[in-house]
Amino acid sequence: MKVFAFTDHTVNVFKYKPLGGSSYIDLPKEYKNSSKRLINIRNNDNMCFKWCHIAHEYPVLFNKNRVSKYNNHEKDVDYTGITFPVTLNQISKIEKQNEININIFQLDDDNGKTVLPLPFSDNNYKNICDMLLIKNYRRMELY
Repeated sequence: MKVFAFTDHTVNVFKYKPLGGSSYIDLPKEYKNSSKRLINIRNNDNMCFKWCHIAHEYPVLFNKNRVSKYNNHEKDVDYTGITFPVTLNQISKIEKQNEININIFQLDDDNGKTVLPLPFSDNNYKNICDMLLIKNYRRMELY
């Protein structure tokens, strides 16, 4: 019988953080142009996904980037059982509860200028909301 002894070993530990939205960060310069039709809501909580959803459902004409324009519609969307910040694996539940397709796009990590789709919804609702996931060095945000 042979007995082996380990003389050296390495353990690599990685922290897993799923993609998800959090709170406001400034848009990159090339996306601030209003012709891009992006609404960047200035929220101080972890509910940017919800504010974007409400902004889609209840559009306003002025000051589109203010949470105060959407507060009165917070109870008009169903986020029962959803924890914030929203992660990608919760999106299908939000879609079913609100009968909406939510498409998430993200900027390409290599150049930051190419917009790439994340897997689209399997649902077939007429209401479609597109959101952009912007990555920051310390956190990731949905717009």
